[in-house]
Amino acid sequence: DEVRVLPVYRHMYENKRGNQASFDDRVAMCRLAFKGLPKVTVSESEKKCFEKASSGLNEDERVAVRVGTADLLDMLRKEEAG
Repeated sequence: DEVRVLPVYRHMYENKRGNQASFDDRVAMCRLAFKGLPKVTVSESEKKCFEKASSGLNEDERVAVRVGTADLLDMLRKEEAG
């Protein structure tokens, strides 16, 4: 068993973006908060999922990309199956 901490890469709703610390800062804060706890990992999987979903798109198209929990779970399931 393990616990994965997954900071949100980019808020699902555009009007809420920019109202939070940067992704890198939130990852760093999570790593500090969970440091030393057994079986707890901080993952950047949501960033990876967004990058896969928006691969090949220009910046204007990337703005419209929304990655949710189902997308993330699909990616993780596929990664861990193979």
